Parts: sequence; C-alpha cells; structure tokens
Amino acid sequence: VVQGTTTLIGTAGSPTALRVMGNIDNTAGSVPPKLLSSTVFGNAPQSSRVVGSYAYLVNTGSSSISVIDITNKLAPEEVSFILLDAQPFSVEIAGNYAYVAKGNATLSVIDISNPHLLAEVAVMSTAGNTPYFLEINSNYLYINNFTEQTISVVDIANPRSPRVVGEVSVPGNPEGGYVIGKYLYVTTSTGAGDLSVIDISNPSRPVLVSSVNLGGGPVSVAVSGRYAYVTQVTDGKFSVVDISDPASMAVVSSSTSLAAPRYVAVSGRYAYTANSSGGTVSVLDISDPSNPNVLFNV
Repeated sequence: VVQGTTTLIGTAGSPTALRVMGNIDNTAGSVPPKLLSSTVFGNAPQSSRVVGSYAYLVNTGSSSISVIDITNKLAPEEVSFILLDAQPFSVEIAGNYAYVAKGNATLSVIDISNPHLLAEVAVMSTAGNTPYFLEINSNYLYINNFTEQTISVVDIANPRSPRVVGEVSVPGNPEGGYVIGKYLYVTTSTGAGDLSVIDISNPSRPVLVSSVNLGGGPVSVAVSGRYAYVTQVTDGKFSVVDISDPASMAVVSSSTSLAAPRYVAVSGRYAYTANSSGGTVSVLDISDPSNPNVLFNV
C-alpha cells in the first residue's frame, strides 16, 4: 500500500509483520529507501489498507482484523482488534466502513468510525465460495470469486445492507483487481494467465471486454495513465500492458528480474513490488514503460 512518501507492506511469512518503508521519494537519486521499522502484529497478515493515521490489517491465522496506529512510523502500535467467524482474505475501506472477504463465503462490514472500537454491522453471503479480493468504486464493491472464476458486483450504497446486483465470468481464477473509470482490470492466475478488462459502466450487467495473455501466474495489477503494471509470481515477471484501447490491450514489456513478485503499487514514475521470495520490496523506475528498471531491492 503506497501512501504519500511511505509504503506499508503486510507480510504473511515468518515472522508475520507490518513493515513500514519510508523516504521513497529519494529513489530518484542514489539514496535507496530504508526500513524504518518492523513490528509483529496478528497472525499471518494477508492484506492491509491505510486510512489517515491507521492501518487495517487482516490476519488469516487468527481470523481477525488489527488496527495499527502508524502516527509514529518508528514504532507502530496496535490499538484494537476484532475477531471474525472465518479467515479473512482481503479488506477494502470506504468512508467509515471496512469490507472484509472471508473464507466461509461471506462478506463482513465493519464500522471503523472509532478505530479503537470496531463493530461488525453486517454479514452477507457472497455469490462465490472463495471471495478472494475486493475493489471499491463509488457505491459498488467488486469481489473476485476465485474458485467460481467470476466477479460479483455488490451494491454498498447502504453499508449495513449490501446486496449482490451483478456477476460476470472471467477466463481463469481471479486474483487481483484495479478499478479506474468505467473499467475493472482483473488478473487471472490459472489457465492462460491473463489480464482481463471488464466494462462496469452498468454495474448490474458487467461485460468482459477483452483479455491479454501474460502467462506465469499474474496476481496483482496497478494502473497509471495508459498502462497497467502486473506482477507474475510464478515466473518472477513484471509486465507492462498498454490499455489505451481496452478492446485490444498489448504487452509493452515483460522482465524476469524479480523474486516471485506478488503485489504491486504505482506512484508517479515508480512501481513498488512486494516479493514472496526473500521477503523483499523492489523499487522500479517505470518512466520508460518499454524498459522498466529495478533501482533497489530492500
């Protein structure tokens, strides 16, 4: 998760940790980003989101959500947690609510208006058995149903009463997603290994527009301008895709210089990847999309 000049990385390795990376603006020169702190929170943290001075961390090992005060980035502090009825896979936040996809095919809605006292206010059955990843756009939440190879659209205009309003199939098990404008970009890690684009201009009737083959287990995607940036954990690839024409996407470049990259975030001319192998973060200069350059591994 990139916020301002810091990157927060939740890792599910051993030990489990929320890592805070600072001074990433310095990557334009010869000074690498540095690890400010590494503190153990929860049990097998899977996903995190940042709002203001707080990071919200979902823990698959303890079926819980931890709230971390990151005001002091040298010493992040857990200020509250809430137990859930199943393993959480992903979290997204909109306004005063956190939406959590869980392994028992349900979506929990958590009131986070008081970060020190979380409250579960709704639980909804999802259309799929394995809701794996979430994205929010306006009053709609998009759920990647991994096993069913579908995307569900959930109306969250009333956070305390969410409801499924649409669904679309994708060509593989959906992993990551990114919403921009009227399009949802989704990675599918099985089958051919694709990046797919879905027209969500009518949330009740989402339409698969096109897919482009990447291979190598694409898992995460971030979009900036006319390009989508995709990490491929299986073969260590970092791929750049021209999405200026959603109906005919084209791979611009694909490098294999990363160590099992799982997550990607983009800020300005830089991309940041969290790498499964070795527990590292890579910083890439993407000013030339045809030739991304790894600047640092931290």
